[in-house]
Amino acid sequence: METCVYSWDKVSDPTTTEAKACLQAVIFAEDLRFREVSVESDALTVVNKFKSEELDRSTIGNTINEIKCKIQRFIYLAFKHIPRTANGVAYRLVVWGRQFDSPRFWVEEILSEVGHLLSEDRNGG
Repeated sequence: METCVYSWDKVSDPTTTEAKACLQAVIFAEDLRFREVSVESDALTVVNKFKSEELDRSTIGNTINEIKCKIQRFIYLAFKHIPRTANGVAYRLVVWGRQFDSPRFWVEEILSEVGHLLSEDRNGG
């Protein structure tokens, strides 16, 4: 239903990048008034932090806690761990999105690049 890419040039570690990507996904879903959302991530550490009821005091704690504050705005907001191999589209969108200086959003349309990636994922490669 939606695609968005962001430039993450100033984020150095993958865990922080993944947490910020999850935050952007939640903000994007909220802006589009989606009420039931499932966010998938290949970063198990990040997913486990979302599921924890404790206040997160790690380096990504502010991002995790910001997302947790948004949970009540949704009927359903879940975070699921999936292996990177199960979603090559997301990884390749990250690489493809680096060419942009600012965020890009596409709603209810499939870019040719994304359509091609989805076909490859469905066909196992």
